[in-house]
Amino acid sequence: MANWEATLEPDMLEKVRYRAIQRIRRENREVLRRPEGHRDYLQRVFREELERVRPDMSIGQLRELARGLALDVMGYGPLYDLLRDSKITEIQVFAPDKVLVEREGEITEARVRFRDMDHLLNITRGLVGVAGARLDENSPLVTCQLPDGSRLTASIAPVELNGVFLGIRKFPEFLDLEELVRRGTLTAAAAAFLKLAVDIGLNIAVTGPVGVGKTTLMNALADLIPLGKTLATTEEVAELQFPRRRNVRRLVAKFPNVEGTGEISLPVLLKAQLRHQHDWDIIGECRAAEAYYVLTATTAGHSIMTTFHAETPREAVTMRFPDMVLQSAEGRAYGDSRAIEHKVALSLDVVVQMARAGRERKVVEIAAVGWDKGVVIEPLFCLEGDKLVSAGGRGLELLRAKRPYRNWKAVD
Repeated sequence: MANWEATLEPDMLEKVRYRAIQRIRRENREVLRRPEGHRDYLQRVFREELERVRPDMSIGQLRELARGLALDVMGYGPLYDLLRDSKITEIQVFAPDKVLVEREGEITEARVRFRDMDHLLNITRGLVGVAGARLDENSPLVTCQLPDGSRLTASIAPVELNGVFLGIRKFPEFLDLEELVRRGTLTAAAAAFLKLAVDIGLNIAVTGPVGVGKTTLMNALADLIPLGKTLATTEEVAELQFPRRRNVRRLVAKFPNVEGTGEISLPVLLKAQLRHQHDWDIIGECRAAEAYYVLTATTAGHSIMTTFHAETPREAVTMRFPDMVLQSAEGRAYGDSRAIEHKVALSLDVVVQMARAGRERKVVEIAAVGWDKGVVIEPLFCLEGDKLVSAGGRGLELLRAKRPYRNWKAVD
């Protein structure tokens, strides 16, 4: 917040806003319904109304405050420039004067401020409204998608003790596998193996903590699927990109509407997806009960690709994925967690583990998964120092024995 803005009384600011909105309603009511694309007009109106009440302001001050008021009407407020910055991947707002951004892997404090908590709350509600969702005392926690594909999470009192939290995860840039190799995310040898795994139709899970590039890598792997293959995707928020193909069935979850009804969850969508034959089923991210239907897809003859949170390939197979399966009524029907562990080990073939290495996001391990009186995790590539190297071992033999009827000719 600029020093001169702090001296502008709230009632005077509200008077300017009221007069400007009334004028816009008279001149061009459509601007208020669809403000995007009318920024110049909005700024001019606010600047002229500001001049009426504060003729002592400089041109620079008038322009800056008018721009801020115009962006409020557009629904973005102080976040406008951050949302347009292609290098920023995440925005987190903890308080009116505490905004953090992730830019090229580094988290720093942004030099933007909201006027006060009411300003932050109004902008947050406005963004949620643009996404067609609801945020109020009866629905104080929401996850939704902005028109540009960014994922928005917001919470307010009574669940948010600090008043308001706003988080925006921006739509990932599409990078093919060759570009990821150039950027050092993985080596050419590891990329060649992953291409082979896709060609053979092995079931692949990309795992790792939040914000390590799992979706970016899965986008690149999905791009390797031959154009003649059919595929379907299910996502909570549409983040996957398919620049080379059109024969994709895409399903996306529906969040509750402003009345709190109409939700369509990932498990419901996956049930619908599995009623039809596809060569590949891609699940954007597993978090809970939908994991059961991922396993079901593998038994239906579909190749699958998904992401979920885990710290190591062994944790992914023996703990994290079974825990998610148990969140479904069907999964609990197994009754025995070891039976689920067995099922997961037979269903998943390759785990690609990602992590942060300093400011970089890297593949740190690629492992083959099998079962021999217990879960077998056979490393194919491991990080040594800062380089991903072949681990040797019997990973390929394990996968050959597990999937004997796949096309292994490319390996021979």
